[in-house]
Amino acid sequence: MFYTAMIDDTAEQIMAPYFNAKESAATRNTEIFQTKAAVLKKIWTTFDELRDALKKKLDGQNFLVSERLDTAKGQIAKGDNHRSLPFVFMDMPQLFLGEEFCTYRSFFWWGNGLVFALILSGPHLGEYRSRLLRDYAYYRNKHLHLAVSRTPWEWERGAGKTIALTTANRSRIRAALGRLAFIKLERFIPLTDPVFRQNRIIAAGLETFDHLKPLILR
Repeated sequence: MFYTAMIDDTAEQIMAPYFNAKESAATRNTEIFQTKAAVLKKIWTTFDELRDALKKKLDGQNFLVSERLDTAKGQIAKGDNHRSLPFVFMDMPQLFLGEEFCTYRSFFWWGNGLVFALILSGPHLGEYRSRLLRDYAYYRNKHLHLAVSRTPWEWERGAGKTIALTTANRSRIRAALGRLAFIKLERFIPLTDPVFRQNRIIAAGLETFDHLKPLILR
């Protein structure tokens, strides 16, 4: 009798939580996954075309890390769990060597938007900082933001995460550059922006790279 009571108590303790109405309805909705597959395929194809366009633009250019910078292959990858949401990213050009980074990343994040980002770290960091501050008048008001998160692998925008490169923010940018171990300059494109909705992603990606490449040219 005592043994049976213990079994009953254990079964009650480990009983799985019930599914609420919203969760139950979601389990019957298959259309979202079909839509997701179609959207991610279009993003992948667009990023692949952008990679090819960037390769042509990179041909013959001489970069500070040119002997190690991959300007021929790049990479495209996708996943389902950046903050629990699907994503696709493309790197071209790219260099990941220990703590040294030099990559131009195009990043699509479901529900959040599209980001083009130049991510820099390593022995040339001082030169990158100097160039950005010296030519700040060129970079300001080009829809660019400096990431100020603890790592360069965050993709959110806003207070405590990014600072817009504007005339008014120059002193804040200088102070942030002094304490950061990397530089990440980003252009954010909301999902409601015509650039995304009309799939002008390739043109926007090339334009943003043209704005940023003086930082990394030899």
